[in-house]
Amino acid sequence: MHLPISAAAFSRKYFSIKTFFEELTIESPPNDWVTGRLFNSEGDELANWLTFINRQQVIVRGDKNVSYLKCDECETVSYFATGRQHVISHQVDNRKVMQSDLGGLLIEPTLYERICPKNLRAITKRKVIIVDEPFDGLGEL
Repeated sequence: MHLPISAAAFSRKYFSIKTFFEELTIESPPNDWVTGRLFNSEGDELANWLTFINRQQVIVRGDKNVSYLKCDECETVSYFATGRQHVISHQVDNRKVMQSDLGGLLIEPTLYERICPKNLRAITKRKVIIVDEPFDGLGEL
């Protein structure tokens, strides 16, 4: 069975043009990203594309309608909140690119301006603030 490319969005794996991904992650610590090959529905490899996932995901938190679950076995956190979106400063740790739990990338603003084409409609830009203490009052998850 061949799934449509939209199915990749629900697998927590992401895909990108290789050259864009390489430029995006050039300053990332080694071993931060796991990459893989991408195939079309006929099983042919798409040579200029790759899949990727970060070994560590940053939780984008909010301040309203907050709930979360933590797996007892693997300690994975499933978090939901609305309101003011933010990340905790210790999660960022001076990294320029991080993968969020919401299915997006957190990119440091100067890097974003340098590598993201101005006319690229496929990327939605949204500011997320960095704070020392979470607004949701939950502390460390």
